[in-house]
Amino acid sequence: MSARITTWGFIVALLALHGVVSVLTPLLGDDWDSVAWAIQHRHDASWITEFFSSHFTFSSIVGYLLARSMLFHAIVTPLMGLAVVVGTFVLATRRRPRFDDWHDTTGLVLIAAFIWIAAPRAGLVFFHRPFVATWLYSTAITIWFFVPLRCAIRLHAPWSALLVIAGLLVGTSTRQLGVFGIATVAYAIAKTPKRPRWMWLALAALVIGAVIGFIDRPFDFRGFRPGVERSLVALNLPIFEGGELISLVMGLVMVKLVIGKLWPRHAGEASANTSETLRWLAAWFGYCVLALFGPRYSEATLFPAAILLVIAAYPHVRWVVTSQPMKLVVLALALAINIVAWSFALSTYVPMHAEYRDRVATLQAAPRNSVATVTTYHQTRPSFWSFGEDWYEAARRQLIAAQIYRLRDIQLSPPFRRLESNPRLTMRVEVDGITPEQLRAAGAPDVWASTLRTARVQFGNVVAQLRRTVSTPFGARLVIDLPLDILRGRKLLGASYENGALTTLKIQRMQPDDESRVAVRINPKGFVQAYPEAYAVIGDRATPVGYGKGYRVQALTTQLHAIVACDHTRCFLVEAFIPAF
Repeated sequence: MSARITTWGFIVALLALHGVVSVLTPLLGDDWDSVAWAIQHRHDASWITEFFSSHFTFSSIVGYLLARSMLFHAIVTPLMGLAVVVGTFVLATRRRPRFDDWHDTTGLVLIAAFIWIAAPRAGLVFFHRPFVATWLYSTAITIWFFVPLRCAIRLHAPWSALLVIAGLLVGTSTRQLGVFGIATVAYAIAKTPKRPRWMWLALAALVIGAVIGFIDRPFDFRGFRPGVERSLVALNLPIFEGGELISLVMGLVMVKLVIGKLWPRHAGEASANTSETLRWLAAWFGYCVLALFGPRYSEATLFPAAILLVIAAYPHVRWVVTSQPMKLVVLALALAINIVAWSFALSTYVPMHAEYRDRVATLQAAPRNSVATVTTYHQTRPSFWSFGEDWYEAARRQLIAAQIYRLRDIQLSPPFRRLESNPRLTMRVEVDGITPEQLRAAGAPDVWASTLRTARVQFGNVVAQLRRTVSTPFGARLVIDLPLDILRGRKLLGASYENGALTTLKIQRMQPDDESRVAVRINPKGFVQAYPEAYAVIGDRATPVGYGKGYRVQALTTQLHAIVACDHTRCFLVEAFIPAF
C-alpha cells in the first residue's frame, strides 16, 4: 500500500468517524442557551441586530451555529479537527505534509494520536459543542494564523486581509488564546529584522479582537487558589497529562537507541534536531500559567497547551522513525491509538444519543405547564469523553422547561449526587400602569418559576417586551412570598423595574470551600452599597453577613439556604437554593 493511499485513508476515516460522532452528540450544557435564545427571538424584526449584540465573539457565534445546526456540526467540526492535525504538522516542520512520503504519513497519524494522549478531556473538546466552539475551532484558527509567522511566508494584499480577519477571530475566541497570540506575534516582530506590514496588521487585529473578548468576559482568576502552594497545585493537571506524552516519547527514544546499539544498520539518523524543543516547552508552560487566569478554567482550557507539547515532542519522534523497524512500530502504534479513541467515542455517544432522543420525546409529549419526569443519563459525572448529566442545577432545568418546552419544571429520575432540588419559591408580579391584557400579551407566564434565576429571566423578558409595546410609564416588581422575621414588614423582591431602570442581579454561586461555605458573588457590585443590611438565611434562622469576596453561607443541611439584602424600605432575595450533597 502506498503512502498516499494510507494518508487519504486516514483522513477519510477521521472525517467520517468524527462526523458520525458529531451527529450522535446530544445537546448539552450551554447548547440549551442557544436554543432558548432562538425560540425567544424567532419573531423579532431586528433579529440580526439582537444576535450580534449578544453574540459578538468568535466562540459564541460558532457555539450558536453548532447548537442550531446538526449539519454544520457534522461537516465543519471534523474539518476543524483535521485542520488542527495538519496545522500542528506544519508548525512542527515549517512546511506542508507530503502525502506520498511515508515519514509525513506517519507524522500526521502520530500527531493525531499524540493529541488524544496529551489533551485532557480530548473527547469533549472534539465533540461536546460548547467545548468544540471554544477550543477546537479557536485552536484551529490560531494554528493557521501562526503559520505565516512560523514559515516566513510573504503575504500579498488578499492574504494579508484574510490574516487580519483571522487575527480578529483569534482575539475574540478566548482570552487565553488572544493574549498568547499577542505575545507570540510581538515576539516574532521583535525577532524579524525586516518587518513586513502584514505583521503589524496581524498584531493590531489581535489586540482589537482581544479587547472585544475582554469586554465579553475578563480574566476571573478562578484557576488560582489562596496561597502560592495551592496555586502551583493547579499546574499538576497539565504536568500530569503532558507527562504521559513525554514518557511515551522517551520510551520510543530508548527503544531506538537499543536497536541502534544491537543492530547498527537499523540505527537511522545519528541524532535528533532538538534546537527548538526548549522554546516550545517554555511556550507550553507559559500557556499553562496563562490558562489559570480563566475565564472558565477547566481541563478543556489546556487543549492549546497539548498542541504546543506535541510540537515540542515531534522532532524526537521524527528522529525515532528514521529507523526502519521503529517506523513500522510507531505507525502501527499511532493507528491503534486513533482507532481505540474512535471506538471509545462511538461506544460513549451511541447509547447517549438514544437516551437523549427518549428524553426529548418525553418532554415534547408532556402537557403544557406540567412537570415532566425524564430518565437521568446513565453517566452523570464528567469524563474524558462525556459531559455527563447537565441538568443537575434546579434553575437550569426549570429554565429549559419554561423557555423551550413550555413546562412548569423537569424532574430527573433516578436521583444522584449533586442533583439540586427546586427550592419551590412562591413568586408573583405586581405592576403599575399595566393592564392584565398587556401583561399577558408581553408573554407573562401563567405560573411563574419557582427558582430565582429562572424567574428573573422570565421577568426580564416580560419587561423588555413591555418596553417595546407600552408607550406610557409603568412599573413592575417580582415579589417573593417568603415569611421571614428579618423583613419587618418590607417586601421581598427578586427583581424590579421602576423609573425606567431594571434592577436585577447576576449571581455566581461558587463551589463550597473546605468548610462547606458557599460564596455568592453578585453583579452589579453597587448593589452591595445600596442594600447594606444583609443576612444569610438557613431555614428560619437568619445571621447578618458582610460581602467581602461574596456573601457566605455555610451549607450543612438540605434546608432552604438564602441570602437577603435590604435597605430601610425593601429587601431583595439575592440567592436561594437547597444544597446538593
